[in-house]
Amino acid sequence: MAKAIKIEHLLLQNPSPSIGEEPPPRAPAVKRDATQSRQPAHRPQLELKTSSTSLVPARSPAASERFSWDFDNEELSSNRRRKRKSPIEDQVFPTRKAIRLPRFSVNIFHSEPVNVFPIPNEGVVPRMVKYYLQVWAEQHGRALAFEGHPKPYQSLVFPYALEHAVLFEAMVALSRASWLLQEGIPWSKDSALAYHRANAFAALRLRLTSEATCADDTTICTIAALTTIDYMLGVHEGAHNHINAMQRIRKIRTDLKGDTPWQYFVISAMKAYDALWKFVKDRNEATTSMAQLSIESPMRNELPLYPSLPFNIKVCEALSKVSTSFNDMAMAGEMSIQMIDILANLSKTARGDGSATPTSSPPSSPGGRNLLNTIADLRCLSVMATTSIEHKLCFGVIGTCFTLHFGDGKIGEEFNETLQELEDGLLGNGKPRPQQEKAQKNHRECLIWVALAAAGALEQSELLSAMSMLLDQTLDKYPEETARWETLEGILKKFLWNDLLARHWRRCWAKAVRRRSSPSCVAN
Repeated sequence: MAKAIKIEHLLLQNPSPSIGEEPPPRAPAVKRDATQSRQPAHRPQLELKTSSTSLVPARSPAASERFSWDFDNEELSSNRRRKRKSPIEDQVFPTRKAIRLPRFSVNIFHSEPVNVFPIPNEGVVPRMVKYYLQVWAEQHGRALAFEGHPKPYQSLVFPYALEHAVLFEAMVALSRASWLLQEGIPWSKDSALAYHRANAFAALRLRLTSEATCADDTTICTIAALTTIDYMLGVHEGAHNHINAMQRIRKIRTDLKGDTPWQYFVISAMKAYDALWKFVKDRNEATTSMAQLSIESPMRNELPLYPSLPFNIKVCEALSKVSTSFNDMAMAGEMSIQMIDILANLSKTARGDGSATPTSSPPSSPGGRNLLNTIADLRCLSVMATTSIEHKLCFGVIGTCFTLHFGDGKIGEEFNETLQELEDGLLGNGKPRPQQEKAQKNHRECLIWVALAAAGALEQSELLSAMSMLLDQTLDKYPEETARWETLEGILKKFLWNDLLARHWRRCWAKAVRRRSSPSCVAN
């Protein structure tokens, strides 16, 4: 149809004489030649294209035959093969010269500005920066997280280190040490660690000789990074020096009030490292059995690691052994790998025959570390930088281990120091920090379990049982949950539970309720 319409349009512009009409008179040859000479080009005789292979003169055949709607099969197949011409095929578009992308001072395809480091970007530096941001900051940052900064190592420390070479060098050395330990490579033979660590120490010594820089934020963070390396590598001989240096700095920096997020982080880091090295110093100088177990603990050189989703197979296997409530806390990133492993082993022990473990248990057993070793591990973990709820959970698990180990018997005097730490850690003094208040609201039932577990262990002490106020404080703080044993039992079963713990904790609860309801107590 389109072909027929096109042909008709051409014919309307150049009509041919119909049958019976005489053709118009021809122009003389001279005049015709003169006319042609004035034309830019010779106009050919009109021809109609009726097929893809032949040209037919305009005068033949007859008009009725030429404009028929009937096409032969060959012409139909030719039409099907012919493509429709694009409406913009003959149009001409202006071409533009290719514009070169601008040069950037940083690599925009990476999460870190790899070209603006304060130290030369060579050797292991770029790889260790990536390790710091992707592994170290993720695994250790949650312990010091607070409102507005869930990842303080990435949002606060790294931008600050980009402006201070000594801290950046210490950060690279810290990442290198962590990576070597993770890969099982001997750190003493690594030249990159020795190089960056020595550079950081040399720059730190220069800062300590100046009154303007001996106690500023850069020096504090650099000391924290370098002492973390010492702790991970097991170089604990300088614990006394670390404590003295940090205490002197705290006396000088009276301006640190925690008013800004950065100051709050610096104060938290100072307190965490000071507590850790005090524990290391006291543990190394002590001669008690618990101190010796702490020295043998795997946590002696470890820092809490907080896994990120998706968890690896080992973490998933450990979580499959613990209760649903503990599982939820781990999924929320509030439990370290060390605590998950401890709870998994303890859950396996609690599902035994419900009896106490032998008092003369060996330091280690084929099935894992025994309960006294677990208490030593938890003491190490409790003084480190952990999440608020995990810090409280350490004391509850310590109390549970004591009860499972000694059963209905009394706890000896050699453990009084550990029990006193347990009570002091849970009673607390002063108003809790905002992060602690948030943990108390979100983990109300877990804190009840922690308090009952710790109070049960204190009740077994010959020295502290009569003086402990932990259980009374718990009954006052959670009256609805602790008024009836049936309600309290339903809460305790959500965490760590067996028949031995149930009997002992119920006796402690009943004793406290009777004491509080006695006439003398009511009169007071």
